[in-house]
Parts: sequence; C-alpha cells; structure tokens
Amino acid sequence: MTHTAAGHNNYFTPFAVALQEYELPLLFNYPFDYQPHPLALLAADYLQTYLTNQTDWTHNFGLDNELDTTVIGKMFGVLVVE
Repeated sequence: MTHTAAGHNNYFTPFAVALQEYELPLLFNYPFDYQPHPLALLAADYLQTYLTNQTDWTHNFGLDNELDTTVIGKMFGVLVVE
C-alpha cells in the first residue's frame, strides 16, 4: 500500500474533522428510499471537493464552463468504514 500523504493511502481517505458528534447507524438503510446518513453526506462532500480540486488527471464533468472538451458524466460512490 503506497502512502500518498499523511494518513492517506490509495484506498482510504480519513475524515479531517472529529466524528464524536455522529452516531453510527445500527443497520444499513434501504438504498432506494431513505435519507443518507450524515457521515455519508460528509464523505460525499469530501469526494466532491477532491474531484473539483485534484490535479492528477483531467475530466470534464460539466462543472467548469471554461473547458472546451466534451462533457462526460461519471458515477462515484462513497463507503464509510470504521
């Protein structure tokens, strides 16, 4: 496993905030009709911020009107683990 930054590796990105205020869910939610858990929303926000600011590769998600390349959507997901 190659470490890319303090606390990071190729497979996991730790939260940068304290998580004591979040209660862990006891069960998985039904994925087609539920409110996302606050930790899942936080993880999704981290991913969106990373994708917006990363410089490892270029992809036109349709978020930047200044790109002259074809808009191609992508689906991403997050998995919160302890």
